[in-house]
Amino acid sequence: MMELAYGNPKNPSKIKNHLAASLEARKELYAYKDGTVESVAPTKVRELLLSESVETAGLVQTEIYSTVVAGAKARVCMRNVFPSAKMNTDVMNVPIGSAFTYAPVVAEGAEFANLYQNYSYAALTAKKYGNKIPISKELVDDSKFDLVGIELEKVGAAIENKLNQLMLTKMLDGAGNEHDCTGSNLGISAVISARQLVEEDGFYPDSLVMTPGMYAAVLGDYKPAYNWKGEEVLQSGIIPDIVGLNPFVTNVADDSTSYTWGYGTDGYIEGFMVDSKAAGILGMREDISVEMHDDPFKMLVCPIVWARFDASALNANAIARIEY
Repeated sequence: MMELAYGNPKNPSKIKNHLAASLEARKELYAYKDGTVESVAPTKVRELLLSESVETAGLVQTEIYSTVVAGAKARVCMRNVFPSAKMNTDVMNVPIGSAFTYAPVVAEGAEFANLYQNYSYAALTAKKYGNKIPISKELVDDSKFDLVGIELEKVGAAIENKLNQLMLTKMLDGAGNEHDCTGSNLGISAVISARQLVEEDGFYPDSLVMTPGMYAAVLGDYKPAYNWKGEEVLQSGIIPDIVGLNPFVTNVADDSTSYTWGYGTDGYIEGFMVDSKAAGILGMREDISVEMHDDPFKMLVCPIVWARFDASALNANAIARIEY
């Protein structure tokens, strides 16, 4: 629609199939003849973009939302690792049951013993995170829609970065295990050693989250001279499962006061390993949302983009830090 209003589309008849505005708006926009679009009036499109018809149909808001989510998708990490719980209020308690137990022998005809668990609780308190994107009248009048799109993608990425940072901090501070590489035996060797710690505590790790530095060290272990899959991995840059773990990479900075997410310096945490079903949980009160606001005195249109969420560690021994 913006292309119609401010550009010169080569095939305007295609717009008919994509327009989701009201029938009245379409009648103003198109001249029909035998069921086909014969002409398009750019001035009418410009009016439609600013009319209540577009606000009612949500066309602009829907496209802004799609652009924001596209920016967020490039940064997705923790969503793919941990389970997510829908929060019906801003506060929710998550029960944590017994981590490891054995079923007893039951004699023939005997009564089964009751299994009692000593529950503790992790509290999730959703906070609101977001930004406002001021879009000036000059940007619209000068048809600089690519710049607007870039800024919208940035705010989507910023929200996803915050979610990643929040969970990363919870994992670093809440881990009950740590493997120290002492600057040597890095890469896959470090992964194997950390896995042992989690399994000895009765959990089954399934996911590995790495800094870019640790990712590079692991990737270096796939040199073709030593690994039959090395050539394929080096060409694609996609690491397959590592000793049964799904690999993930995030380059966000942590918000921990005790640990530093990084590589190449003694004491830095280069990665962590989890049993994702037992290690932590994301609480989503509201996922990424968009609302339009106008500031007529400053000649601005301001999409406000926000989300409400929280994260928590659950079982400490289901998490293992990997120290450089």
